[in-house]
This record gives sequence, C-alpha cells and structure tokens, in this order.
Amino acid sequence: MKNLVIIGAGKNNTFIDGLNNGKCIFNITKRNVAVTIKGVTIRNGKSNSDYSAGAIVTSGKLNIIFSRFANNTATGNFSGGAIYTNGILNLTNCEFTGNKVTNVNSQGGAIRCYNNATYITSCNFNQNKVTGTNSTGGSCIYTESGDMILNRT
Repeated sequence: MKNLVIIGAGKNNTFIDGLNNGKCIFNITKRNVAVTIKGVTIRNGKSNSDYSAGAIVTSGKLNIIFSRFANNTATGNFSGGAIYTNGILNLTNCEFTGNKVTNVNSQGGAIRCYNNATYITSCNFNQNKVTGTNSTGGSCIYTESGDMILNRT
C-alpha cells in the first residue's frame, strides 16, 4: 500500500484553493492508497463531472483531521459538494461550510458516500446545501449502500 500525508500549519494558516476551475482538487483513484490530510483548509473546488466533488474524489482510504472544507461546489449528477467517496473515509475534527451541489440529481451538499464505510467524529456542518428538481436530499451527507458511524457530530 502506498501512503501520502499532507500536513499543513493549521486550517487557519494553510489553504488549498481550487479557484473554481471545473475539476476536483484531489482525485484518488487507487483503492490501495491511503491519504491523510491534516491541518488545512480546502476551498473553492468545483467539479462539473458526474460522480464527483468539488474538493476530493476518492476510492482509497482517506483520513482527514483538523481541516476545513469551504465553498466547494459540484454541478455533476450524483456528486458531493466537498467529498465523493466509495472508499474508506475517516473524518475527525473537521468543518464543512458553504459546500453545495447544484444539478438535477443533487445529493450530498458536503459529502456523498457510495458503497463504503464512513466514520465521522467531532465534525461540524454549516450552510451546506443541495438544489435541483430531483434532489434526493442530504444537505450535509448523502449515503447510499454503505455504513456510517457518527460520533459527537
């Protein structure tokens, strides 16, 4: 298994800005990859693809700690505003603010999970939203065919 660790100087000091360019910021396609992100703000990601997200798309194992996701947008069908995952997702002490999905089939304003395991501990979700004529909900989180454990969230 390959591992990648990104450590910032804190979510108020380290910014990864997608500049709303139409593609997700990180796309982790390998299942045998573990990525850990700590102490950053990931903002202004925008994806126009289906089954995507503004900030991160992952099929591997993703651990995010003490980080913030702000103002990320997805416009493709079946997407998540900040994160789309069909891998293992662990979130601890994270904030999701102002993320959104805008399309006909909006799902998961902050996070869309599909056929995966998701663990969320001590995270805050504020002003995330989904809009669209066939929106099936999940202004914060939309889960389909997976397991989710929430703790102090």
